Amino acid sequence: MSTDAPTSLLRPLVDDLLERRAAAALGGGEEKIAKQHEKGALTARERLALLIDEGTFTELGIHAGIHYSVRGLEDKEAPADGVITGFGKSPASARSTAGWSRWRPTTSPSWPARWA
Repeated sequence: MSTDAPTSLLRPLVDDLLERRAAAALGGGEEKIAKQHEKGALTARERLALLIDEGTFTELGIHAGIHYSVRGLEDKEAPADGVITGFGKSPASARSTAGWSRWRPTTSPSWPARWA
């Protein structure tokens, strides 16, 4: 009889999910974040953090990518499709509120179609 703790079949999937979320949270990568800060601008997530109470923001579509109908960008990456969307509590009203912010340094090919 083995004394090893049983391993979960889901653990590798959860680890993969957390890694993909962390990569998507970087937007286009640390270099693009640094360029944004050099310009004196905030990232999309930083702008949302000013409007939503810490720890209450639930991001929707973090695993989104370039829509299949956009031709010529099949080899490109656009974490969250360049648009951060979600909901959380507003410090101004203590109510749930929805918010979105565009992350300009990434390719956002479906921006016109999605928000038109």
